[in-house]
Amino acid sequence: IDECKANPSICPFPHQECINTLGSYRCQCEESRRNGSYYSHNCTKCSLECEDGKTCIVHNRTSAFCLCLPGSDCLGTVKHRGLFTVTAGIIIGCAAAAIAIISILFFCYLKWKNKRGEAEEQKWLEENENENKAAEDIEKCMVDTSKSKTDEKSIEDISKLQENYVKEKSMEDINQVQLSLIK
Repeated sequence: IDECKANPSICPFPHQECINTLGSYRCQCEESRRNGSYYSHNCTKCSLECEDGKTCIVHNRTSAFCLCLPGSDCLGTVKHRGLFTVTAGIIIGCAAAAIAIISILFFCYLKWKNKRGEAEEQKWLEENENENKAAEDIEKCMVDTSKSKTDEKSIEDISKLQENYVKEKSMEDINQVQLSLIK
């Protein structure tokens, strides 16, 4: 027996169609109402009031929820999403460029500081070398002077050495040298 033909209004809800089965029948929604926006038990449209362009989706026979489907406006239009993506890309790019520039400047500073330190160390070594040489020359002259008992030539040599040494030593050190020569 075909129950659907025998009783055309056997399905209780509008937009349902009767499907004859072996020894029975079943009611299903019309083709246009078989998507997730209609309840399958009564073929009525999802009754939730969804906001912001979301679509009501039927989860099972009696429950539903609002969902933002791909391509819908609930996430903002493609234009707005594209603008956000571009803006985020620009911000990230600028931050990366700033970090790169700061890193380069920092390494240049370290290199400059290292060269400056080397130059200062070299200058200090040269000054100490000159100072040591001047002290040796004065000492040598003192020894020579003590042997030859202060002659005019030795006094001239000491004076020249003292003039050079003034640049390197304090006046107090020079006076000590003169005192030791007089003794």
